[in-house]
Amino acid sequence: MSNEGDSVPTEPADNSQVDDCAGASSLQVPASIPVHPDSPTAEVVGSNLSQLAIKRAYDELAESEATRAVALTALRELVTNDAQLSCRTDNAFLIKFLRHRKFNVERAHQKIRAYLQVRNTMSDVFANFNPGGVRAVLEGYPNLFCLLPERDSEGRLLVMCRVGAWDCDGVSRTDLLRTVGVLMEAALEEEETQVNGVSVILDLHGLSWHQILTMKRDSYLKRLKEVVSKALPVRVKQIHLMRGGRIFDVAFKIFSFLLSAKMRQRVLNHGSSVASLHKAIEPRLLPIEQPFCGTMDSHTDESLRLRPFKEGRFDLLSGRWDAWFEANNKQKFLEK
Repeated sequence: MSNEGDSVPTEPADNSQVDDCAGASSLQVPASIPVHPDSPTAEVVGSNLSQLAIKRAYDELAESEATRAVALTALRELVTNDAQLSCRTDNAFLIKFLRHRKFNVERAHQKIRAYLQVRNTMSDVFANFNPGGVRAVLEGYPNLFCLLPERDSEGRLLVMCRVGAWDCDGVSRTDLLRTVGVLMEAALEEEETQVNGVSVILDLHGLSWHQILTMKRDSYLKRLKEVVSKALPVRVKQIHLMRGGRIFDVAFKIFSFLLSAKMRQRVLNHGSSVASLHKAIEPRLLPIEQPFCGTMDSHTDESLRLRPFKEGRFDLLSGRWDAWFEANNKQKFLEK
């Protein structure tokens, strides 16, 4: 188990399988849950990584065949012996937290605690935390969120949000936060995303003071940070801003304190410059409409409206993910 400052292992990560110690927790939760067909299974954790992800896992996360096996065993023991955790102990679940914490087992354990504890502190968000609970948002506002079909040159999942499409009178802050959480939970079932992280593209055209003041109420942005940064094991590698305008410039000065110094360095404000955006993200990965001006083919571009959530990798509205979320939501943090 490697601390962040420790040297990396001596051999690179490979595609080896890792046996899952199936030892059931003494708490009344199965050690594993039904795995979504597109999810890594306990028997093949690490075997589906691209060469890019294998190298990054080794170079940045201290992950190798040897460290993976040892760390999974150690983390499973910590979780099983933690009287406050009633949660999964399968490899597919544990590996997400180990990767997020660069194979520091103790920090991964604490991340799991935060992942489950937030479900108590924000019970309104995690009520009906499943595809059905966000269907009204995804179907009613199909331009609001999109998980783009191809990864960028660094293997990152591209997550797009058209902020101006948010009707804050029709979609509550709680519903918005629940939708972000469900989308990221699904995205993190892909090992490539666990290792390479995500790049977020925010189109701020249409952002209004009404939206900003709505986000300010009830500490919405702080709650968003609690879910995305402190609880979910997601690595946000870049945030691309487009068409912010004066309203955003003022708002960013107000809310930027919520971002860590490291995250502030990862914010790229492209303004209205298509050339700047294309320098960071290849045009072929982006939709053709403003402000992205990409060269994604028309068939794929048309699918951005709704089909990604009914078909393909993130077919959340197809019913195929329902059993996964139902089982995953049975996990609990038991308050003292």
